[in-house]
Amino acid sequence: MHTPVHFLAYKLKMYNSSMYHIINSKRFNQSDTAKLRLQVIEYHSKYGTQPTIDAFKISKATIFRWKKIFNDSNRNIYSLIPQSTKPHKVRQMYVDYHIIEYIRNLREQHPNIGKEKIKPLLDQYVVPLNLPTVSVSLIGKILKRYHMTSSLKRVYHDPNRKLHTRQKVKRVRYSPKCKDMGYVQIDTIQIFTEGIRRYVFNAVDIHTRFQFSLA
Repeated sequence: MHTPVHFLAYKLKMYNSSMYHIINSKRFNQSDTAKLRLQVIEYHSKYGTQPTIDAFKISKATIFRWKKIFNDSNRNIYSLIPQSTKPHKVRQMYVDYHIIEYIRNLREQHPNIGKEKIKPLLDQYVVPLNLPTVSVSLIGKILKRYHMTSSLKRVYHDPNRKLHTRQKVKRVRYSPKCKDMGYVQIDTIQIFTEGIRRYVFNAVDIHTRFQFSLA
């Protein structure tokens, strides 16, 4: 008879197993590479090496490498899912804490000071402490990694720039009434006849209403 602890452990094991199959099944269905590998393995088992090479245009070594991975996992299709190529050991950025605190204090006093201006001040600080100097690019990485970036936007003033006042343009709501001849309104009409494009120019004297058309 199972105790409550054993029963709980059994239920937890079943839950973990179910979640493993659900997650990996989704990953397998979303991976075109895993599906291709399984298809190649099944095709190779049925037709042999050379037909598989000709059909899928892959090398013999690749076929047997995929088969070895598949067989070593007791023919588990989830083993065909491509693994991450990220290295296990990633080089970490190491900076002396004195340098980090100096940059932090400098940014607190001058929130908008940039990495180019921090560089000479930092060099003067690290030399008496026998600490290595830090490049401008590394200072920028420190500002981002330790969230020392300022939310204020820099505003640059150009003394040579002249301020131009925007003049208010008086809009004409209605066209003026013409009392003399000489104010002509022109319009163009485009006509297609038998595949030929023709233009008709119309001109009207606004005052006399005299019209003239030219095709």
